Amino acid sequence: MTDSFLHYRNEPGNMNSLSSDAAWNITEGKDGSLWVATMGGGLNRWYLADRKAGREVFHKYQKAQGLQSNTIYAVLEDREGFLWLSSNRGLSRLDPSDGSLSNYDRFNGLKGDEFNAGAYLKTRAGQLYFGSAEGVLTFSPELLTKNQHPPDIVLSVRSREKLLASVSSNDTLVPEKLVFAYDDDYIDFSFTALDFASPHMNQYRYILKGFDKDWNTVRKQRSVTYTNLPAGQYVFKVKASNNDGVWNETGAALPFSVKPAPWLSPGAFAIYALLLGGLIYSYKKAQDRKQKLAQQYSAKLEAQVEDRTQELYERNQQLSHLNEMLKEMSVTDSLTGLKNRRYLYEFIEPRVAAVNRRVEDTQKDRVVSGKIDITPSIFFVMIDLARIAHRPPGSGVFGRRDVAKIDR
Repeated sequence: MTDSFLHYRNEPGNMNSLSSDAAWNITEGKDGSLWVATMGGGLNRWYLADRKAGREVFHKYQKAQGLQSNTIYAVLEDREGFLWLSSNRGLSRLDPSDGSLSNYDRFNGLKGDEFNAGAYLKTRAGQLYFGSAEGVLTFSPELLTKNQHPPDIVLSVRSREKLLASVSSNDTLVPEKLVFAYDDDYIDFSFTALDFASPHMNQYRYILKGFDKDWNTVRKQRSVTYTNLPAGQYVFKVKASNNDGVWNETGAALPFSVKPAPWLSPGAFAIYALLLGGLIYSYKKAQDRKQKLAQQYSAKLEAQVEDRTQELYERNQQLSHLNEMLKEMSVTDSLTGLKNRRYLYEFIEPRVAAVNRRVEDTQKDRVVSGKIDITPSIFFVMIDLARIAHRPPGSGVFGRRDVAKIDR
């Protein structure tokens, strides 16, 4: 023994923790489970395997599971293993094997629905005692009779307060399928279980197949309304139980369909498909036409570029020819057609440079070999032809002779 205490509390956000810190009663069941009755948290079950493994996992039974109240004062287990729960809303019996619940109140013979905390007892003979505001309740669970009759169910459907159809769970014929227009945006289903022992204890489960994902469980509510259902096929089905939780599993069902709006019908979609196909075709034709025009424009532009390029080439050729002519004219005398002084200036410089190079090479060879060589020379003569054309009579052939000799 460690003489230590462990505290188990409600932890907000932790679904496995104790449902409430106010524990009224703790009972150990035959299978080793601990049953914790709480104020406001319903009943908690802690399995033996979880306790031995140190797992703080509490399974809960509350109003959502069928209890009349979430405030449980006491828990007693009878000889058959059923748990009897006292609360501020009557007495409940829980079957631990499947979690099914049966509730009892003043309509089942109780003097009152309000029980007291700490007022409970189980005798060696198996008789149960519960203290209530109206006195002490005592009974033998095995002597209680259970309502074994599954209730018949009547189901009806209305649209805008107009009754359209009504069926019963006893009907052997399949009801004719109802058809709603797209603008029937209000469909109401009403149902009732034909068991009057404690009608307020009857329970219902319903589902609209094609719309709801799972069954819906209700007790006092005996109608459900659907609005603006999309087009499609549906089946509304309802099941019911009596006051002792015996269910009519066959239930009652109503098949129906909702027509699509004209603009959502198959014919409308066929028209949409044709229109879309036409638009796509027109768009493709327009794109092909645009592409063809672009190709034509591109070809025209290329032709213009080629023509322009050829024109520029021809003009460049003309300019080159004209430049050659201008260059030739600049170094040619316009009167005689001979080279002029400008040509001489352009011509003499490279010639003189070439002679100088040959002279230098000759001098080097002469020093090395001792031979005598004639120095390269260049001669040029300048004749003033204009003066010849205008010389005086009796003069010589040349009005003036200019001879120059350059020796290197």
